[in-house]
Amino acid sequence: MTKYLSIIVLVATIVVAACSGGGSGASAPAPAVTTAAWAISSFTASDTEPFVGSVVAITASATKDGAAVPDGTTIEISVAYAGSEDEPEFGLGSIGTTTHRLASSGGTVTTSLVANTVGAYNLVAKVSTASVGLTVTYKHRDPSGTLQIFQPLLPNMGSLNGGEQVTLNGKAIVTPVEVDFEVNGQTYPGIIVGGTPSDPPTGLGQIIVRTPYISNLTDEERLQDWPSTVTVKVGLGTADEQTETLPGAFTFQAGSSGPQSALPEPNIYLVIPSYGQSAGGQQVTILGRNFRATVTDIDGNVTDTPVAVDSVTFGGIDSVVLSVSADGTQIVAMTPRWSTGPLDADAAVDVVVTTSFESNGPYTATLTGGFVYLADEPTPEITALAPTGGPIDGGEQVTIFGHGFQAMAQVTFGTLEAIGVQVNDDQSLADQDTIICVTPDYSQQGDEPPVAVDVVVRNVLTGKVSGAATYTYGDNLYISGNTPSEGGAGDNIIIYGSGFEAPLQVDFATIRLDVLSVSGTELLVRFPVDTPPSCANITASFTVTLLESGSVIEGG
Repeated sequence: MTKYLSIIVLVATIVVAACSGGGSGASAPAPAVTTAAWAISSFTASDTEPFVGSVVAITASATKDGAAVPDGTTIEISVAYAGSEDEPEFGLGSIGTTTHRLASSGGTVTTSLVANTVGAYNLVAKVSTASVGLTVTYKHRDPSGTLQIFQPLLPNMGSLNGGEQVTLNGKAIVTPVEVDFEVNGQTYPGIIVGGTPSDPPTGLGQIIVRTPYISNLTDEERLQDWPSTVTVKVGLGTADEQTETLPGAFTFQAGSSGPQSALPEPNIYLVIPSYGQSAGGQQVTILGRNFRATVTDIDGNVTDTPVAVDSVTFGGIDSVVLSVSADGTQIVAMTPRWSTGPLDADAAVDVVVTTSFESNGPYTATLTGGFVYLADEPTPEITALAPTGGPIDGGEQVTIFGHGFQAMAQVTFGTLEAIGVQVNDDQSLADQDTIICVTPDYSQQGDEPPVAVDVVVRNVLTGKVSGAATYTYGDNLYISGNTPSEGGAGDNIIIYGSGFEAPLQVDFATIRLDVLSVSGTELLVRFPVDTPPSCANITASFTVTLLESGSVIEGG
């Protein structure tokens, strides 16, 4: 009984030098090689210093001869642990997977990295002979004993005339403390007015400092903003002394040429918290300046005089003002109701403070998009898939990146439901949600691979459905490309695909190639060094024969 062999065909070209004329009988010259210019044009991580357990999106883009590589070109991403821990837990897409070979779309592929062990992870993106490295360092969520000042400072901007009360929150804050502001090459000490030491010393703490008057500027220089490096020192003169430098953490804003006796025009820096429910009723603190008029002398001493805060509005709706600080830097207000019914999408609204001072005014300050009313019933949105393709019989773990995913979500690939759906619903304002699932078997749907299907996320509790992303099912055994596309005697060729299994043989026209290595997704072969010379270019097909398979498939 004849056994059928599996055959894969891929068109390729060998370029050889043409023979010189005449029948001299001289040997033809060795084949000449034309090499394509491959490059990894971009290799990025969504976070290079994530906390352990976080999922990081990894994106690589590749070019060939200066243009994006053709769709379907294999880009390989691999990862290796470079830390000192034994038995680290990490992987691409899932724990334990260290290499992803992905078919490009638009010249780009995306996967994900996750690690449960601290330390550095070295990633490499490779296409053909080109490769680029990238390091992602996972860290503990609560580093013990190390001074850490959280940004932004509250507020992170203020007047060149000083007097702004700034709150610095952080960890491992131990008294005595010192906060310095550097402007235009000169250092000015801040005035410490309060705070809370960390207790225990590795816990959370707070420093409250009043900004200094900035004196080393000309009248003209005072008409521009000045970013300031803030240096925080804690535990001065003790064994716990530490320093953290925060470049550009505070901005001294343009103003007049010297101390002023009245600052009637208000300014809003930020709102804390900056998001809340559409029903309103949430207490927020508005940080800024000039919510009261003040007199500031050259030493930074502040005397306040009354100024009325006429109104505070959120998206044009009046709120209830609960209090205004004596120094005019904070307003405590209650957010108004934004929507009488469930809010389908997040709504960013302007926060406006209106003040008046004696017969002057009214003056207004606006923080554009300063507060976000969160959706009660968010519509899910897919921003990326990793990987974007896999075998037609499914079983591939896929990470879906996006927003608005809720704990009970359904994921479909075409008309089929994904397996093992796990939702990470990020409750922060950033809403960087992820879903990890396993692709269903698509081999029984009657479509000839490759098959592009729509991936859709549906929040089960609300029925909200996302727009579609594209996932491509390919053959269990297929070729996605080869490199280089031209060559000759002694040249190595890489054939990319899936389902390659030894033993196999590879032929080019009548030439049997040397098989150097076989993996499930990549073949490394070589034209024999004694390949007979040719007097013309030869265009033929690679034939890959799987000696133990009874199926036949063509690709390329």
